[in-house]
Amino acid sequence: MTVFPTAPKILVIAPDDALRQSLVFVLASLGTAPVASPVVPREVGLGGFRCVIIDEAALEKAAVGIRTLERLDVPVILTTSGPEHRAVPQGWTVVRTPFMHSGLIDAVNAALANEVFVNAIRGVIPTDGEQG
Repeated sequence: MTVFPTAPKILVIAPDDALRQSLVFVLASLGTAPVASPVVPREVGLGGFRCVIIDEAALEKAAVGIRTLERLDVPVILTTSGPEHRAVPQGWTVVRTPFMHSGLIDAVNAALANEVFVNAIRGVIPTDGEQG
C-alpha cells in the first residue's frame, strides 16, 4: 500500500449514490482525501485535485464535463461496467466494474505515482512535505 505524506485530493464523480459512497470509502482507506460529486463540478479546475475518478454514467449526462476534464492536467480514471466504452480521451485509464482484485487501487496509485514522476521531470519540487 502506498503511504502519502499528505492526503492527495481525489475528485469522485458518479451519479449513483451507492457507487459514489463506495468509492469514497475505498479512497479514504488508502489515505487520500476524496471529494464526491454526482456531476462534474463547474469549478473542478480550481479544486487542487491530484486525480479524478469518473463513472461512465456521469459522462453520458454532460458533454461539457468531458471537455472540462480533458483540459485538466491531472490523471483521469474512468469506471465502466460495459465491455467497451465509446472513445475515451487519450491518457485516461479505464477500470471495469465490478472492481476485481485491486484494479481501482492500482489505477489510483499509478496515477498519483505518475503525477509525481511527471512533476519531477518538469522541475516541480514538493515543499513542506507535499507532493506535486
